[in-house]
Amino acid sequence: MMRMKKSFLYGITLAAVFVGFSMMAGEAFSAPEKTNQMAKKAKRGKLEAKAEGFEEVDLFAAIAEGKLDAGVIQKGMKDGMLFIENKSDKPLSVSVPQTFGTRPILGQNTFNQRTNNQNQQLFGSGGQNGMMGGGGRGMFNIPPEKVISMPYESLCLEYGKPVPTSASNYEIVSMDEVTDKEEVKQLCLLIGTVDHSALQFAAWHMNSGTSVEKLAAETILRAGRRIPYFSQQQIQIGLAAVQRSKLMAQQVSSAEAAKASVASPGEAQN
Repeated sequence: MMRMKKSFLYGITLAAVFVGFSMMAGEAFSAPEKTNQMAKKAKRGKLEAKAEGFEEVDLFAAIAEGKLDAGVIQKGMKDGMLFIENKSDKPLSVSVPQTFGTRPILGQNTFNQRTNNQNQQLFGSGGQNGMMGGGGRGMFNIPPEKVISMPYESLCLEYGKPVPTSASNYEIVSMDEVTDKEEVKQLCLLIGTVDHSALQFAAWHMNSGTSVEKLAAETILRAGRRIPYFSQQQIQIGLAAVQRSKLMAQQVSSAEAAKASVASPGEAQN
């Protein structure tokens, strides 16, 4: 029983680490200075049609080209805030992926710097389904040298890892950087459309390989008594989300195979 409780505490504090530090140490989440500066200048972004005279760019491609910069504040397991700055002298219409990952960086590392920290906590985040309560597609029109902000919802992808220190900072990366499981990538597309706790159950089960029985047995202390962390309804919804995301992954695989076959008819015949 004690072993089970220890496992649960690691999983939950992993997800709520920044909320926990804020409550226990009385200090706010320490974002990199660059992100803090973005936050001071940012205005809330809005999904809309591409504005006339604005250059259409992909978020990650434009970051690589130096046209954009980005920072994130991962508030905890469920959500965070993304900041995008137009570093160019031209107005840009930015396409943000429907899903993306966030992962920790050390100290004041820059956005593009990578880390091999084996204890890093990874998150899958909802793009246009999980941002601003809307599921529509669109662009973020950003004038030159301006910064926009947008909230997002997220799922913790790793269960049972040690809690990061209060100095941990996060960066935005592609989903490929945080998971190689297509079904988990598809699961994150459901953010904002399915009960969040049910999706968290599914994420820990699929990405971390945590058994259904172990997750179902976890409890949380509330009002002086222990209650199940996941309700039976959330478990059932979560299991349905697992099957749905696996089906979605199969459809992606089939579509890619069909596309490859059309592109290389000679190889397909051989």
